[in-house]
Amino acid sequence: MFVHLRAVVQQMIDDGIYPPRDPNSMAFELWTAVHGIAALFIAKPSWSLDDAEEVTYEVLRAMCSGLIAAGRIGHNRSAGDAIDIL
Repeated sequence: MFVHLRAVVQQMIDDGIYPPRDPNSMAFELWTAVHGIAALFIAKPSWSLDDAEEVTYEVLRAMCSGLIAAGRIGHNRSAGDAIDIL
């Protein structure tokens, strides 16, 4: 699974969608988010598992959008500059 995720991240970098960063690190960040969501649903069985897919989708959408935005903003800019750019 990780090899596939890393390949997708590399393709996104190659296509200019994600910023030119280490694809292993970026894939690991996404992988960590998914495992964090899974761990929370396991640790909190009282939470509705009916929402698991939607929550997972929204978290990953936010992370992927953040990676795209980071590529446009650059890593050396302040939060205020980032808001102006976006």
